[in-house]
Amino acid sequence: MKRIGCVGDNCVDHYRQTGEDHFGGNPVNVAVYTRRLGDGISYVGAVGTDGRGAALLDALRRRGVDVSHVHVDEGSTAVTYVEHINGDRVFGDYDEGVMAQFALTEEDIAFLGGHALVISGLWGHAEGYLARIRQAGAVTAFDCSDRPEDPAAQTALPCTDIAFFSDDGSDDEALRQRLRQLAEREGNDALWRRLEAMDPETAKRIHPNNVGRVIRAIEVMTVSGKSIREHEAESLREPCPYHVIELGLRYHDRETLYGRINRRVDKMVEKVAKLVSQATDLPAISAASRQGSACVKRFDLILAGQGSFILVLMLGGEQVVNKLIKLPVNVSETDLKLLSAVLNASMTDIPLEDFTAELMEKVMRSAGAAASLVPVILDFTQETLKNSDSTRVAVTGQARLLSLPEYRDVDKAQRVMDSIDEEALANLPAVMEGANGTKVLVGPENVADELKDTSVVMTKFDIGDGMQGMIGVVGPTRMDYAKVTARLSYFAESLSKMFGKPEQPQQPKLPEPPKEG
Repeated sequence: MKRIGCVGDNCVDHYRQTGEDHFGGNPVNVAVYTRRLGDGISYVGAVGTDGRGAALLDALRRRGVDVSHVHVDEGSTAVTYVEHINGDRVFGDYDEGVMAQFALTEEDIAFLGGHALVISGLWGHAEGYLARIRQAGAVTAFDCSDRPEDPAAQTALPCTDIAFFSDDGSDDEALRQRLRQLAEREGNDALWRRLEAMDPETAKRIHPNNVGRVIRAIEVMTVSGKSIREHEAESLREPCPYHVIELGLRYHDRETLYGRINRRVDKMVEKVAKLVSQATDLPAISAASRQGSACVKRFDLILAGQGSFILVLMLGGEQVVNKLIKLPVNVSETDLKLLSAVLNASMTDIPLEDFTAELMEKVMRSAGAAASLVPVILDFTQETLKNSDSTRVAVTGQARLLSLPEYRDVDKAQRVMDSIDEEALANLPAVMEGANGTKVLVGPENVADELKDTSVVMTKFDIGDGMQGMIGVVGPTRMDYAKVTARLSYFAESLSKMFGKPEQPQQPKLPEPPKEG
């Protein structure tokens, strides 16, 4: 397999004062420069039958670029007329020549598909072929320059694995406006993927639906060339030049406050279960569980008086834990604030398995006078993450079974109702792991023996902050699966849009109702 294929425009820059010709064009330049890194570089485009076309091809061959699929068409090679004025290059008239009619053949598409990476640009007339080139096996890249709204870019981006953008940062508001338009036109995910390509570390910290923060992160990276985290880390090295006054509310009972925060998800789970039960007239299950390893979203260190401080950990899903810790040494409120900033810059959004000795040493070196507190804080943090159980399950509507003919036997109905309580169904979120969309458990497939004559239909939705939601119903094996799954899908889609990234659960293959007799 060849390494890199460059496809699209070429151009001859003709300097009027000197009569000199210099070859270029985005794909041509990329081909020449990447050839310096190794073999397997190709260029595909179109040149005319004039002398300039032949000279361009000769120059590429001498530099080791494969030009076997360059089209030589009757007519002139693309040319830009350039003048030197006051020491600067001034680009004048442009004649696109034979590139105006450039189109790839089936052989060209197959040839480019045999490369590891295919690169094109805004004026290369190749955007309409990228989907097929990608399908043939190549990774695709496209240079949008500073015009992502251009029709060529809009055609290319859905079929592009790597996108390049340019911006001189001279007009931040114009940049913000273009980013807002991108989100409106292609969705929040497209905007977030742009941030991920520029600054993957910051992208992990921001949900795609938080458009304002995504735009701000892209703007900072574009204008300064540094990520927000890099700016935060640099700010810690210099003392604050301002006199800071902090204003806040003092709540007398912190345990009650944190308990209220932690109950938000519980209430959401309960309300969702009730709504689903009412909509389906069946017992309903609702659950919220963490995806992957738990992480700390925020550290707060609060001086509590002489010789002690409160450590507050904000986890995903608005879960909050805190601990009163005795100070082993005299530490000021300023020292605690510095340590909080260091912890938030270095230890947030990190899973437990990444808490290494090297990371602890790094934090201690930056903690100044509060370095002795780091082992105590990290011990509590690690223990909290180990024991973090953010799975919440709610079940409602069990009595609705009594109205169904299958459960007229009171003893049978009671056994089923006993099997669909919160404790018994606490493992259902694990059953949904790896499932794509909606899942149907029929009869013996169920999690409890008492449900062997019963069906359970479940689907997932995204809550955000690393939390996954699940809703489902329990009913007889003869239930109207199409109707039930349609309603669950509607609820899941609405909840995903409300809490997190929109996604439409896929409809499963529905089982046939059991035959009578």
